[in-house]
Amino acid sequence: MNSIKDRSVRLCLLSALALTACGDDTATPDTNDETSGGGSSSTTDTPDSGPSTSTTTTGGTTTDDGSTTMTVEPTSSSSGDSADASTTMVDPTDGSTTMVDPTEDSSSGDESSSSEGGKMPMDCPYGDLMAPDLVNADTTGQDSEFTNSCGGGGAPDVSYTLTAPADGTYFFTATSPDGEVDPLVAVYDGTCGGPELACNEDIDGTTTAARVSTTLSMGQTVTVVVDGFSVVGGAVDLEVAFFEGTCPDGDLGNLAPVLQTGSTVDGDNTTFGSCGGTTGNDDQWTFTAPEAGIYTVDTLGSNFDTVLYALDGCGGTELICNDDAGDMTSRINVTLTAGQEVVFVVDGAGLESGDYNLNVELDACPDFEIMGALPVVETGSTAGEVNSSTGSCGGGGAPDVAYTFTAPQAGTYIFDTDGSAYDTVLYALDGETCEGATLACDDDDPDFGLQSRIAVDLEADQVITVVVDGFSANAGDYTLNVTSPDCGNGTIEFGEACDTDDLDGESCASQGFSGGTLACDPLTCQLDASACDTCGNGTVEGADECDGVALGATRCEDLGFDGGALDCAGDCAFDTAQCANGIVAVCSSPAAAIDSAFPTTTDTITVPDMGTIADIDVFVDITHTFGGDLEMTLLADDLALSNELAFDQCSFNNDVFAVFNDEGSAAVGADCAEPIGIEGNLTPQQPLSVYDGGEASGSWTLSITDDAGGDTGTLNEWCVYITLE
Repeated sequence: MNSIKDRSVRLCLLSALALTACGDDTATPDTNDETSGGGSSSTTDTPDSGPSTSTTTTGGTTTDDGSTTMTVEPTSSSSGDSADASTTMVDPTDGSTTMVDPTEDSSSGDESSSSEGGKMPMDCPYGDLMAPDLVNADTTGQDSEFTNSCGGGGAPDVSYTLTAPADGTYFFTATSPDGEVDPLVAVYDGTCGGPELACNEDIDGTTTAARVSTTLSMGQTVTVVVDGFSVVGGAVDLEVAFFEGTCPDGDLGNLAPVLQTGSTVDGDNTTFGSCGGTTGNDDQWTFTAPEAGIYTVDTLGSNFDTVLYALDGCGGTELICNDDAGDMTSRINVTLTAGQEVVFVVDGAGLESGDYNLNVELDACPDFEIMGALPVVETGSTAGEVNSSTGSCGGGGAPDVAYTFTAPQAGTYIFDTDGSAYDTVLYALDGETCEGATLACDDDDPDFGLQSRIAVDLEADQVITVVVDGFSANAGDYTLNVTSPDCGNGTIEFGEACDTDDLDGESCASQGFSGGTLACDPLTCQLDASACDTCGNGTVEGADECDGVALGATRCEDLGFDGGALDCAGDCAFDTAQCANGIVAVCSSPAAAIDSAFPTTTDTITVPDMGTIADIDVFVDITHTFGGDLEMTLLADDLALSNELAFDQCSFNNDVFAVFNDEGSAAVGADCAEPIGIEGNLTPQQPLSVYDGGEASGSWTLSITDDAGGDTGTLNEWCVYITLE
């Protein structure tokens, strides 16, 4: 089924919700209407801070660009005259709706049209939505009519109704076009008074945009609330997406290279990627890899702003996504095994659609091997090569060339691009493929300007891949130099941390140990801390009860206390000064799954009526790989307050076993180490003192969002520790 993109046409089709006239330029008289002149009568509320006016529609004019202008006259005014205070509702071709209210005060003194302080009393809803749709809302000067599960209490909001045109999944995305508002979006069943179906504050930790999704049946009506955290409100764009259609739209076969052309103009909006494509039409193509390797896929030659992503089969996990690769076209690299089938999706940014080229090419990576005795100089050009890999410090949009290198002996090896003709990026990957872990990465070296230099410590016969890449889309002639510093000459050179007896001022204490003797490894010229005392290295071992923030998964309750925050003393023994008896400890063990494929994981505990909060701490126990995916928020529902405990911290480390406490010994994210990444007595990202002085009783909710795919986990247990006044 083709999506109807013209807003005015779709409004006419949704006649039960229509706010604008359809058909002829002049409205057809209704013989049953009591309005003088025979025109159809419509009373509407608009999201505006001006005075309330009851209005009568007298006619509509369709402009050349297809938009409809409605002239509306007030039925009453303070003077009794027919004031020239018309309301114009303009329907732009880009799908947005702008409503302009009368600026003249037409209040008659009647309760239904009175205003207080110049503020127009508004009732839900303010307007109607379609799918897909893009509405330019503004919460400035509006009432706070909704308090949602994810926030918004006290902030001005606007609301819209949507009647689902068909069965399907609907996505609602709220963004601030000028960055003045931190928006949230919530969906309620029915018209204004039903239960909440979904609520979201932030999609992830990198943006303030909010997005919710919900499955609706044809004819089902929901209310969509645009709310936020700014008491003064502001402009918010609300994007509505409806997904339909089937996958795939075609098969690219099992040969490479391959070029597929097509058009999304008359297509369906079947899916979307993490980097865009929410409301654009898309085409989905299956592809079977003829051999193992890195495949470069792009939309070069397309005539619209594309979004390109790869899925592990129809409806499968997203593998990679790209919006713009230096221009409006898109490019991705995906590593496939022989015979692996994937789906490449050509989508559009916003409501964009058009003719596209889908290019698929197999790239051999690495390209060459570094051989011979050091020093070695390799030359070549990246111009005309494909973008087969990306370094942690850049190189995502430029072509690259990769070399394998085998260390002839244990030691430190230096790679640089001094002498190259363009702005390079240089990085080393573990192993003999372009998919290994990054060992080192550099964009601009201080000594070489726009050229790059890295040092890598290797064992004898260890194999790595060295990639010569470019900043942004830069490419050209390169020089790759491979050397090794002269370890043992008593001079600290690039890549060396020490040399012979010169430790560059370092000691066991400067390395985080409590004492001992620091040495220099004579083979690698790197610091050797094997003779330093273990207390102070951040790892619980030997006679240590704890070490730094590492508490060995121990808390106050394990030592016989009611609750509180356990700490570690400088001698690696437990510090129980912040543990306490008589503290109110309320806990929950939900064993709830945490996965980016699910909605936000929440768990609520109820605290009975017992008094006023003097201090509050929160304990969280989570099993989850890659802590940087997690966003943890505490919400005091009855106090209408929230607190960010930790957002995207300790990215490469696993699990959480921590007490969040304003008097913690370290900030969350300041000390991340295995086996538990987020561990210890930690200060949260936002102070918990916001709850001090409030009533302890009521519902307390822990909200956990996994904002990236590939890692999953479980909320094992959490507690609130409340000290009463």
